[in-house]
Amino acid sequence: MGSITTTPSSSVQVAAPATAKRILALDALRGLAVMGMILVVSPGSWGHRLPMLDHAPWHGYTLADLVFPAFLFAVGAAMALGFPNDRSIGQHAGRVGRRTLSLIGLGLLLNLLPSFDFTSLRIPGVLQRIGVCYVLAATIILALANRSGSTLHMNNKGLVLATGALLIGWILVLTFTSAPGYPAGSVTPAGTLAAWVDRQVFTVAHLWPYGTDAAGKVVYDPEGLLASFPATANVLIGAIFAHWLGRAPSNRQLKLGIAAGFALVCIGHLLDPLFVINKRIWTSSFAIVSSGWAAIAYCVLFFVLYAAAGRKILQPVLILGGNAIFAFILSQVFLAYSGTPIGDTSPQNFGFQVALSVVGNPWAASLLCAFGIVTIVTLLVWPLNRKGIFIRL
Repeated sequence: MGSITTTPSSSVQVAAPATAKRILALDALRGLAVMGMILVVSPGSWGHRLPMLDHAPWHGYTLADLVFPAFLFAVGAAMALGFPNDRSIGQHAGRVGRRTLSLIGLGLLLNLLPSFDFTSLRIPGVLQRIGVCYVLAATIILALANRSGSTLHMNNKGLVLATGALLIGWILVLTFTSAPGYPAGSVTPAGTLAAWVDRQVFTVAHLWPYGTDAAGKVVYDPEGLLASFPATANVLIGAIFAHWLGRAPSNRQLKLGIAAGFALVCIGHLLDPLFVINKRIWTSSFAIVSSGWAAIAYCVLFFVLYAAAGRKILQPVLILGGNAIFAFILSQVFLAYSGTPIGDTSPQNFGFQVALSVVGNPWAASLLCAFGIVTIVTLLVWPLNRKGIFIRL
C-alpha cells in the first residue's frame, strides 16, 4: 500500500532549511493544511463553529475553504521537487498508479466508517480528490516534461499553458453548459453540469449527504468528478511555484513569489463579478484565489523557518506535515466515531461539556475541543517523526 522512508530525525528538528533533506516550508504548509482540516471538522459543537472555520454556504470563501487547496498546492510542490530524475516512464506510471489507488481506496474505507454501510457509501471524498488530481497532474507533468538523455526535466512553460487551459476550459463549461432543465451558466447547487454528472455516475445515495438544495434534496458533491479538473490546476500551480523556487530559494525569489501569489489573489477577485468564487463548484476564480494564498503561505514559511525560533514555534506543524496523510486519516477516524452513542452522550458531546465547564463560553469551548483533537493527533504522530519515519503512500 505504501512505503516508509527513514531519515535522521535531527534533519527535521535542527537542520537549516537550505541544507535539510526535507523541505521544511513544504512540511509546514502540509502541516498547516492538515491542522486546518482537523479544526474544521472537529468542533465540540457543530452549532458553535467560528465563521472562519465554517465553509462558505455557497459563493465566496472563508479560511476553511482555503485549507484543502493549500494541501493540493503542496502535492504539486512535492512532485516538482522530485525533478530532475532518471526514472523511466514505466517506473513513473507504476508509482503514480499505486499512489492513486491507495489514496482512493483509503478514502473509500474512511467513508465507510463507522457503520460500513455500502448502500449509503459516499464515493467521492477528500482523499479520492487528492488521488484524482494527483494522477491528472502527474500525467500532464510527465507528458510535457523535457528529456535530456535519460533524465526528465520539468517544463514550466508548458505547465503554465496547461494550467491556463484547465482554468479557461472550466470557465467555458460552467458558462455554456448546465444540468438538463436548467439554463446555461447555472451555478446553483443542482444546476451545474458537474452536479448532474455526479448524480448520474455515483447516484444520489452515494453523494455527500449535506450537498443539498433549498428543498433539502441531495443534488451535488463538493469533491465530485468534473470539478477535479480545475482542482488539478491548484496542484500544477504548486508544482510551478516549487520548481521555480527550488529547494533553497533566495530572499529575492521569495519576495517575488509573495508578489506573484498576491497577484493571483487579485486576479481571482477581479474575475469574481463574472465568474463567481465558489469552492463547492471549484470555480476557476476560486482555484486562482486559493492558489495565490497557498503560494503566499509557502513563501512566508521559508522566511519564518530560516530562524531557529520559527522552527521551534512551528514544531507541531512540522510534525503534522511530516506525516500529513497519516495525520489526516487519524483525524477522520476520530470524526467518524465522534457521534457514536456512549450511554446518554457521545465522545464529541462529552468533550464539549468538559471544555464548557473549563471556559464557560460555548464558542471558546467548541474551539478548545478542536484544538484538543489537533493535539491528540500530533502526539500520536510525534513518535514517528522523532524516529525519522515518514509514511508515504
